[in-house]
This record gives sequence, C-alpha cells and structure tokens, in this order.
Amino acid sequence: MNRRSCCGVIPKLPATYGTDIAYFWPMTRQPPYDNIIEISDYLKKYAYTIGLRRRDWAWEFLRRNPKFLVEAYANFLSVQRSMSCIADSKVLHLYERSPHAETWGLMFFPNPDQPAPRADVYWLSGWDPSIVAMEVTPRQNGEIDKMKAVIDGCQIDVLRDPNGTEHLLTRGAFSTAQSICSGKSLLHAREPVKVTLDTRGPSRMHRSYDAYKLAEEILHPGPFKWTERTIRLRNALICLDVNAAGLSLRDAAEIIYGKERVATEWSRQRSMRDRMRSYSRTGQTLADGGYRRLLQGGPLKVIEARA
Repeated sequence: MNRRSCCGVIPKLPATYGTDIAYFWPMTRQPPYDNIIEISDYLKKYAYTIGLRRRDWAWEFLRRNPKFLVEAYANFLSVQRSMSCIADSKVLHLYERSPHAETWGLMFFPNPDQPAPRADVYWLSGWDPSIVAMEVTPRQNGEIDKMKAVIDGCQIDVLRDPNGTEHLLTRGAFSTAQSICSGKSLLHAREPVKVTLDTRGPSRMHRSYDAYKLAEEILHPGPFKWTERTIRLRNALICLDVNAAGLSLRDAAEIIYGKERVATEWSRQRSMRDRMRSYSRTGQTLADGGYRRLLQGGPLKVIEARA
C-alpha cells in the first residue's frame, strides 16, 4: 500500500531495502524531522555529511549498493560475534572471518541502516590507507600518557578479531578513525598501559601526523564548510536515494535547489539537467565500486573518468 506525503504518492521501495524502511531509507535513522512539509526540506537530512572523511563517504556509497544490501541484510546478524560495553565504549569480539564481507573491503557486515559515523565500519587494512598503527605498552608510574586526552575526549570502540588483534574505532560527531594495535592487550591488560602511535617508516609517520590532526578535529569539531567536493558527494547521495525511491532527477533537483528555482530553470536551461545527470553518474559510479578508490584517496574527477 502506498503512503502519501505532501509531495504526492511515495512509491514502495524495492524489496532489497527491507520492509520497514521509509522514504529516503538511509536517512530514517537520522534525527526526526516531523515538520517537513516540502520535498526541498529533505536537504537538511544530509547535513551530517558535511564533516565526513573519505572512509565515511565510502561507507555511505557502499550501503546504497543494492547487491551489497542483499548480502549485508542476510549476513550482518549471522556472523559469530559478541558485544559488551566497558564504560562508554562498545567491545566487539569477532570469532570468525567473514569472507563475504571481505570482498567488499570490510572485516564484517555492519548494520547497513546505520549512517556514518554511527555504523560499526571496520575496513580491511589493505583497503583503507588511513588506518593508523598503534602500540600498546606498559606504562611506568608517573609516566605521562600523551594519548589520554584523546581517549578521554572521544568515544573509542574496540574490535578483537579472530587472531586476537585489537582494532580501535574512534568516533567524533562527524567522522571516524580506525587504528590497529600491537603489543599488549587493551582489553585484558593486568597492568597500566599506554597507547602510542607507531611511527616506524615514512608512511606510518605520515599517518600519525594525520591521526593527530583527526584527534584535534574530533575533540574540537567544526566549524565545517561545504566545499565543491563535499557538495558533489552529498548531491550524488541524494540522487541515489531519489532513484531508490522511484522518483525522478527533477525531484532530486527540488531537494537540492528548491521548487521555485527548479520550476524556473529545469525546462529553460540545460545546465541544471546536465548537473543532475552528472551527480547521478557520480553516485552510481561510487556505489558500484568506485567507493574503494574514494576510500584510498583517488581524486574524484579521476574516479568519475574511469567509470
């Protein structure tokens, strides 16, 4: 049975998106917007993307891939794992590898309904070059732990993989960062420990520098500004969501530009239609596999050119 909105009939979504997912399904887990009366008001639901990092953008596009959704919904609850909480941190124990998830670059299937940065997205180390190596060592009495301010100021979740390696997922209000630990166990340490960045080698030094910058962003987020790149990525997401809902590129344009501007320019000027087609192609490219090149730092124009 079709539901109605102020914008008209909302078509039923494809079965792969589940039976309980509403209009613009990826946004249904965002804060409620009960006062939406115009289709253009849906733009505010994408405000959370303004501070996303590449790893978070990659997840946003991947979770809009229909083939991925079929596998994710079928498997994300079936992987042998357990969850507990220590203080404000979530602890996941992964008891077996997930080969199906690994083909998508993930250690296991997160809940695809969860947007970045709330989703439990742990990328494989060979896919995400931003993953930081950290070393856990005993802390001497009176020794200063330089990472304590970061740890105390952020939500840090822990994943213990089947090999016993511990992975950290640091969450900020707008972005996430992933680390892999060596040395002592954070979860089972019987003595005080400290966490330091592993800077052995030029690439690790560069990642460590990025980690300090990210820590500053997480501890003191914003103010973020929309850039040409983030606007393009946001608009590409909108086109994917509108298409999934069975609506048109003109509907997507009304979300982005507003009804009045679209009514004036859509038929008279080709430039708006061309821009919308370009956003749609970008979204499709990134959802269909380009998210990996986006994750690994490829320039957006190059990614689009290879489509």
